[in-house]
Amino acid sequence: MNYKLETLGGDTFDEVLKEASKIAINKNVTVEFDFNGIKCLVDWKTNLVHLYRDYCNANIMNWEVVGTNCLDEYEPEVLQELEKRKKEREEERVKEKEEYDEKCKVKKEQYEEKVKGIEFEIIDLEDYKKGKDAQKDEYGKAIYEYAEMWAKLMQFEMSNGKALIECVESTSHESDIDGITGFMYGVAVSVLARCWKHGEELRKWHNKEYNQEETKGVVNPSVLTIKS
Repeated sequence: MNYKLETLGGDTFDEVLKEASKIAINKNVTVEFDFNGIKCLVDWKTNLVHLYRDYCNANIMNWEVVGTNCLDEYEPEVLQELEKRKKEREEERVKEKEEYDEKCKVKKEQYEEKVKGIEFEIIDLEDYKKGKDAQKDEYGKAIYEYAEMWAKLMQFEMSNGKALIECVESTSHESDIDGITGFMYGVAVSVLARCWKHGEELRKWHNKEYNQEETKGVVNPSVLTIKS
């Protein structure tokens, strides 16, 4: 007899596993639960440490089901195949990272060439410098780097006859070299709205995108507190 234990989005594997074991022992049943596409089976004698080990290896070994009877140690053939696949996956990750870094490098070089000679048009240097200097982690620093890059690209396009509204979206994507979050985008708009020459125009455009033209501040689709 199997007992189906439903999992929720916020559950951790450890929490679900302990609950499954508790039910299996108390009801003398085999408990089944699905976690990230892997079916896990637990009964009263299942070794939870070994089940967790098998769950962690399930994706790399293409195991769809783990448990109930977990081996104390993998057989040599299985262990050899596991190590081989782990090595291959690590090599793939390294290669992907190298390719991603090279792609970012090329995009950054293209950006630098495009905005050569363009000065970031700050109207409140003290406020901007205070906020930028307060960022001690990479997340906060990346917000300011993105804001500067975006502003310079907009300035480049405007110097070639485009209105801000005509280039704001394309340049926001072009400036996103390393991958920004919604948090970062919203705060970058706020930074530029306060300190950039064309910040007020940017703020109005941004707020209009969220049907909040009457809002005095900057509408942020996400909530982020940044030190200043």
